[in-house]
Amino acid sequence: EAFVKIKAKYAFGDQGYGDKVKAGSTIEYKVTLDELIEGKSTYSMSSLEKHEFVNKYKEVGNHYFKQNQNTRALRLYKAAMEPVEYPDSGQDDEEKKVRSCEGTWL
Repeated sequence: EAFVKIKAKYAFGDQGYGDKVKAGSTIEYKVTLDELIEGKSTYSMSSLEKHEFVNKYKEVGNHYFKQNQNTRALRLYKAAMEPVEYPDSGQDDEEKKVRSCEGTWL
C-alpha cells in the first residue's frame, strides 16, 4: 500500500467537493494494489495481435501529439514499434500487414 498526497490545485481546487472536501484542501489517499495482471508479451503475440497493439499505441500517441504532448506521444510511438522492430524470420501475410504499419504514424 502507498499514501498519495494531492495538492488542492490538482484535486478539487477552490471549489472543494460539497461537504466532504473543503475548498483548498490537500487530499490524501491510501492506495492498495489488490492484483497485478500482466499483459501478453509482444513476443508471444500472434501477427494479428501485434497489428492491433501497434494501431492502439499509434492512435493514443497521435492523440497526445495533437495536444502538443510530444514526450508522451514519443513514448507511445516507441512502445508501438517494439513488436515490429525485430520480426520473426518467417513472415506470414499477417506479419507483413503488421510491418506495413511502420511508416503510418500520423
